[in-house]
Amino acid sequence: GSTTYCSEVPDGLTICSYLQRILNENGKAQYRVENLGATTITIRQQVERLKLEPVGAGDRVLFYDGVNDVIQSIFYNNPNGNIIDESRRQLDGLKPVERFLFKVHRRLAPYSAFVGVFLNPIKPAPNTREIDPAIVEEAARQYYKSITEAAGFCRARQVRFAHFLQPDLFAASSKSAYEKTLLENPWLTPPGLARAFELGYPALRRSGRQAAEAGVPNFDLSSCLDSRTTEIYLDYCHVNHVGNEIIARALFERLHSLLD
Repeated sequence: GSTTYCSEVPDGLTICSYLQRILNENGKAQYRVENLGATTITIRQQVERLKLEPVGAGDRVLFYDGVNDVIQSIFYNNPNGNIIDESRRQLDGLKPVERFLFKVHRRLAPYSAFVGVFLNPIKPAPNTREIDPAIVEEAARQYYKSITEAAGFCRARQVRFAHFLQPDLFAASSKSAYEKTLLENPWLTPPGLARAFELGYPALRRSGRQAAEAGVPNFDLSSCLDSRTTEIYLDYCHVNHVGNEIIARALFERLHSLLD
């Protein structure tokens, strides 16, 4: 998703760019790291994209996800949909004044943080209702299915595969005063989202462990940013260049079994 694409930083400071440099400095073989991140993508859509890629023997495929899967499958309760559709539904329901504000927002948001936040008529849909445990279980089931489907696809093509559960601020062992303000800001963290992650991440971890028991290399990186010594979070899941480097090093440390 967007946490892989890393639009918040220049191309040389993304997770993938850091991983490329770390591989060049420490790897026993030369690899080209390709960033296939795209905003709002869930693991199900990652599998669909993988099947369109001309991967073959010698390639390595890494899935790095979790956040969008909680949002789409649990917060929105629409595991077969996508996050962009949720925004489109809000657009379709805009009143004339709100449509005017949207046009102003589109034109001026790249130049003004105030406009980007406070004039944006598209707001994350609140979900303050209690989350049905069946929704969480279905999300976990589909997550496991996608991991193992991707692994099987790669195995059939002699491609090495690994899955990583990404970190997020909800999963952090401790939070600074600044980080708490990020989670308390309804413009950045919609009401009900914390509860979705509280229920969702344990379920995704369980799916990852089940995939590992089935022979799929699976790694839980949800705590890898607990070592941070400075502020790195921009919201509940996106981080700055310092966070990207920490994540890239955590990826590399777990990749030895997949590298030559």
